[in-house]
Amino acid sequence: MREPSRSRGPLPCRLDRAILALLACPALCLAMLGCTRANAEDNPYPAANHTPDLVKGWDQQDPGAPPDEAQAREGTNPPTAYTLHGTPRTPRTKYCFPAETRNVFSQVDMVVGKDGKLAPFNWANIAGQIDDGDPKCFGCGRNGIRGQNTWILWGEGNEAFWDWLQRDGYGLTDFMILLDSRQRDHRFATAGLINQPGMKKQTNPDNRILGLYLDVADGDKIVLQQPPTDIDPKTGQLEQGPPPDPHHPPKPLFTPGNPKLYESVLAALPKDGLDYTVYGYPSGVMGLRLMPNPDFFGDTAAAKTARNYWQRQVVSNGDAYYEDMKLASDPNLVRPFRVAMSCGFCHIAYHPQNPPADPEHPEYANMSSTIGNQFWRASKAFANLTQENNALFQFLNSQQPGTIDTSLVSTDQINNSNTITNIWEVPARLARASLNPPEQPELRRV
Repeated sequence: MREPSRSRGPLPCRLDRAILALLACPALCLAMLGCTRANAEDNPYPAANHTPDLVKGWDQQDPGAPPDEAQAREGTNPPTAYTLHGTPRTPRTKYCFPAETRNVFSQVDMVVGKDGKLAPFNWANIAGQIDDGDPKCFGCGRNGIRGQNTWILWGEGNEAFWDWLQRDGYGLTDFMILLDSRQRDHRFATAGLINQPGMKKQTNPDNRILGLYLDVADGDKIVLQQPPTDIDPKTGQLEQGPPPDPHHPPKPLFTPGNPKLYESVLAALPKDGLDYTVYGYPSGVMGLRLMPNPDFFGDTAAAKTARNYWQRQVVSNGDAYYEDMKLASDPNLVRPFRVAMSCGFCHIAYHPQNPPADPEHPEYANMSSTIGNQFWRASKAFANLTQENNALFQFLNSQQPGTIDTSLVSTDQINNSNTITNIWEVPARLARASLNPPEQPELRRV
């Protein structure tokens, strides 16, 4: 195979790409803009002017995509769940994911009070108590706190998807490199990422965790704190978090193949006081949490092979993992941690009425979880292994800071990035939207 970029110079290489692009354009246009008219009676998407039917089976799960790892595989006895690569896991139900009830983010989302000054949002009822309130009122009292915590912390099990993307994404992204602690002082400037308060950078090669530079705790500052007003009206004491659930007896998420290694790694990770089986461990970036990878730590032959391979390629290879993109793009490289991504990863931004003095070193009082991050960059978050000569980089880099195409992995064939939505006045916006008539099917022309 010839290598035009070296043997023929830059101009022929660009010409090759231009020719390929021109050849691809007609087929792409025909696929995207075929002249069709949707049948309104058969259209299950009345708000769309064309049913997304470009590819047969578009609404079915990709057979190569990761399964719902919480669900036991049918026919297993005892019930057992599995990862995409066959590592057995403990099945989990809704009882295994109790939402954090403590008001640990009281300083986030502050509002202006009657005195004109910013103050924490008041979740208390008219009697001054924070109770569960009406079950149908998701923003009331303790339910509101659960919602805020879920929004900021929980990845809903999507660590399986992001790990799949890392391993099978053709060298697109690597979250472990994105979280390189040596870059903590520049994350906001380069990628729009928001650092988690109470943590600091770790640059000593001798203190890496399995060869990784991960943020560490800044003493006790990392532990999330409740305000003294976060009182449980039933006990008169500080809210203690979700109580033990009889449906959720403590069980390991999976059986480790090397218990000593597994326990030593967990002991070395920073801890901010949450349930790590639900939320994972803090990564140092708001909205990203570290989950131990069953395909790395599990008790299977494949996991053992993965550990040995990681030891050779990363742990015993200096900083090559961070410097050689071919190494990071190796589909056989199984990472020790998977990243769970919460809604807050894109939506947490700096409070416009209380921005930090240094955007690389914020406090929780400087944050809003509802405004949408105006500085977040898709090309850095989702394509950090790519260079400018990569079409996927150009696709994501065309999306301006603070925007994202929420259907970028869908089949609509459209690069349609929009501002990361602020989460304000949702009931009123839904009520107004319900008054809009459905879009009518219309002729689609090239």
